[in-house]
Amino acid sequence: MKRSVLFTLIPIIVLLALTVYSLTEEQWTAGPVFPEITKPYDPERAEQNGDVVLAIDRKANLEKWEHFLESLKIKRVDAIRITQYTVEGDPVFSELFYNGKSIHFTYDDSLDGFGEHLIRTRSICKAIGTVKLENGNGMHILEGCNNGIGRYFAFP
Repeated sequence: MKRSVLFTLIPIIVLLALTVYSLTEEQWTAGPVFPEITKPYDPERAEQNGDVVLAIDRKANLEKWEHFLESLKIKRVDAIRITQYTVEGDPVFSELFYNGKSIHFTYDDSLDGFGEHLIRTRSICKAIGTVKLENGNGMHILEGCNNGIGRYFAFP
């Protein structure tokens, strides 16, 4: 009896897992899986939307970054938006989606008055690495990207 229930449940669980994976991939290629970006997009709004926030006077939701790194280690599908603010207070967005195999990176500096105005530019990367800076601190970077857009990602 237990064995027949187990054999019935396994295909259902696998089917559900594949459905969730497919929807996640589909959402990523169809458009953003994050709350819409509207002006003004100040650090308070970014925090309320669940973004990891790095501003000169504010940091928020940093635990989500740690959760994302853990997802990479165990090959769990995950997504995160990091909103970093320039000295002038303009937001720059980095969206990372991990599908269990590769990291899909979207960069958007369209609201940065001094940026290159790269609107939702994408790259697919193999990993997140760490480089040591001259001051001894580490900086997370994307590695093995399929184009030059990955160079725009840097996270302390």
